[in-house]
Amino acid sequence: MYKKSQMFKVKCQMCSKRSFSLIELLIVIAIIAIMTAVLFAGNQNENKIQNEVDAATRQLAVDLRSIQNDALNGKQDIISGNIACQANLVLVNGNPNYKINYTPISGATCTGTPFGERTVNLQNAKISSPNGEVSFSAPSGTVNGANKITVKSTIDGTTDTICVNSSGNITEMPKGFSGNCP
Repeated sequence: MYKKSQMFKVKCQMCSKRSFSLIELLIVIAIIAIMTAVLFAGNQNENKIQNEVDAATRQLAVDLRSIQNDALNGKQDIISGNIACQANLVLVNGNPNYKINYTPISGATCTGTPFGERTVNLQNAKISSPNGEVSFSAPSGTVNGANKITVKSTIDGTTDTICVNSSGNITEMPKGFSGNCP
């Protein structure tokens, strides 16, 4: 038979063979930490790109609403005193910028030389629209031109859509929208 001390040694040797050493545990924890860091870094880059497209879309929608408001209120040029009869947002397909200007009343028609032109540049995004221009006429704010404007990321192709219907309603569409505007 075994003595008590011999039995204890046998049991302890069996126990130590079943467990992990501290170094093995630290290596596993380090590998898990590295994999988690890589996963989060990749996810943050995707979120950054989507946030840039969202910001560009919101900026474009704000400018559309602003020029619509200017048309409804009859924006006036401070220098010349001309009153706008039409507010315009001019898009060039595939470019990262658009222009805003106002057409003044010339006599009884809306044909004067545009004033108040400014260019807006979007970061990491391109704009596309079938018509290339959205105009709001004073005093009713009726819409002429584009009804679907797409903002597309220059990095990964992520897109957002803005719809402008004939009654002047400006809507930022949900992610993944690919149909026709209402």
